[in-house]
Amino acid sequence: ERANLKNDYNKLDTKYKNLEKELDKKKKEYEKGESVQNSLKNQIEQLREELKQTQAAHIEKLSQQKQKIETEWQQKLDILSQSQSKSLADSLDEAYKTHKLAIDKLQSEYEEQINILKLTLQKEANDHRENEIL
Repeated sequence: ERANLKNDYNKLDTKYKNLEKELDKKKKEYEKGESVQNSLKNQIEQLREELKQTQAAHIEKLSQQKQKIETEWQQKLDILSQSQSKSLADSLDEAYKTHKLAIDKLQSEYEEQINILKLTLQKEANDHRENEIL
């Protein structure tokens, strides 16, 4: 009976040692899994921060590009506006010159007609005086 007890004790002792080894193994696996989990959480957090920074940088870049495009557009619009203003001023100047030439021509023609009328009236007056004398 003592031999049976010793034999049972040895079996239980072996079983206990095996269970203890298995428990240590499971603890190490758990710790390893926990370490991997924490590492993954840290990586995810770092990726989130990197994404936020990338988005902020991209938004800033787009904002700068937008500002650049708006500035270029405004410059082109100003140039076009100045060009049209100059063209309009040139057209008005040309119209003024044409109008001035037409007025000067009419003035000259009017003065010429007045002179012709004066000469005609003078001639008729002279003819009338000559007829009265005769």
